[in-house]
Amino acid sequence: MDKEKINKILKHVPDQYEPLVLKAIDLAGKMNEGKVRYNNEPFHNHLLETAILAGKMNLDTNSIITALLHNSYRDKDRVEALKVSKRIKKDFGEDVASLVQSIHNISEATSKISSNHKTLTRYLLNNSQDIRPILIKLCDILDNARTLEHVPV
Repeated sequence: MDKEKINKILKHVPDQYEPLVLKAIDLAGKMNEGKVRYNNEPFHNHLLETAILAGKMNLDTNSIITALLHNSYRDKDRVEALKVSKRIKKDFGEDVASLVQSIHNISEATSKISSNHKTLTRYLLNNSQDIRPILIKLCDILDNARTLEHVPV
């Protein structure tokens, strides 16, 4: 685990929530163990970087935890995704579970080449009561953009 990155995250978290954030870091690491990005870094580094960006944006602790868990449903079937969702809700609360689900929905709505601005606009209008999922998704996209040179064409 990258202690330097973890410390960068924790400096944006109130002391009383540090154990919860460390628990999210641990869970994210376990769920993504062995996964590697195109730049040959552990996938877990992407989650840490996304959380660092969320912290730099002064997002709340639940948003930072969500940034760590934002890919929790990736590559999982419905049954497995439901188990993960229940665990997130149990360990981190309804707010984090809802945020992770919202980010998953954004990813699903925008992942296909056929996605268009109408789909995204409809999503944004329907979910405008909470901007946090969009901000976290932007942190995700920014960190992904930093490694584009390694993605095969």
